Amino acid sequence: MKPHTCRLEFAVFCLVDIRLLIKAWDRILDLEPPGTSQSALVSATLDDQGPEGQICLNFYETPEVLDRFLGILEKDGLRFTRHEIIPGNFIGCRVDQNQVP
Repeated sequence: MKPHTCRLEFAVFCLVDIRLLIKAWDRILDLEPPGTSQSALVSATLDDQGPEGQICLNFYETPEVLDRFLGILEKDGLRFTRHEIIPGNFIGCRVDQNQVP
């Protein structure tokens, strides 16, 4: 039976955060045993409706892998809020805009 894939959406506001997320995503996929990754797919959308110009990066993987990914981000010092929008299926995160580099 194929494990179900969960969606993790990250709202970001600057290129530095996008780079950090993509590098951490590459690292987590490298840690997974070969052939076990459900998806290396990352998609991006741009919300131009507000003055903030928010970009949303979407990561698709099993909930366990996404939890490890979020743990790596926390260790890297990224501050964000996390909301279980649909538990076990859809997690929404938002990078804190007031981070000190």
